[in-house]
Amino acid sequence: MALGVLASLVLASGPATALAGAEFVRWPGGQYYWGPFQGKNAGPLTVAGSGPSGTIITNCANVTLSAHADWAPSGTPVTFTGLAVPACPNNVGGTTTITAENLPYLGSLGSPVPGGGSLVLPDPDVRIKMVLTMSVAPVQTCYYGFGSTVTQLHLDLFNPDNPARPVPSAGDLQAALSGDALTRLAGSTFLCPATVTLNGVLILRGEIAPGVFEQKLAVLP
Repeated sequence: MALGVLASLVLASGPATALAGAEFVRWPGGQYYWGPFQGKNAGPLTVAGSGPSGTIITNCANVTLSAHADWAPSGTPVTFTGLAVPACPNNVGGTTTITAENLPYLGSLGSPVPGGGSLVLPDPDVRIKMVLTMSVAPVQTCYYGFGSTVTQLHLDLFNPDNPARPVPSAGDLQAALSGDALTRLAGSTFLCPATVTLNGVLILRGEIAPGVFEQKLAVLP
């Protein structure tokens, strides 16, 4: 049976019943959701790392993560399809431009926990390019991904009714980066920090019409 037909049948069947693994559902209502979703930051997303020139901190006010949730009998595969980040100010007198190379990346929903779950990204092809301008040094081009000690990104998910969600004023599914690290890859210039840590919160919503992301979501087992 084609995936689209199967998804339509399940969505038409009413509130979700248990499948193996975590699933996205529409909030409220509880119908399964498979399809495009988007994450937009609530407050700044911070990228920080220490290198030969000291600590470099970048604060990004407008981040959009694009992804697609698919159906599987034992959970939800997630394909990360895009990352849009306008130039962000840094603390060394310049800006940082962030782009994702080698897209798409393959990940999944992690095991559900009370009140949410996780998004897990272990794809070895992850390669994030950061171009840093500084007031007292040449432009630095840095590449980050996974290595021997950093093997995945793990975003904690908080359901809209979870009282512990990072942004209490937002009644949405929230994905939190809390000190998650990326390691420097080959091809980086000499002032690039060996590792960078990511901190911030993304509001996740599904698509209600092409390009319109207003569907509230939650994660259920």
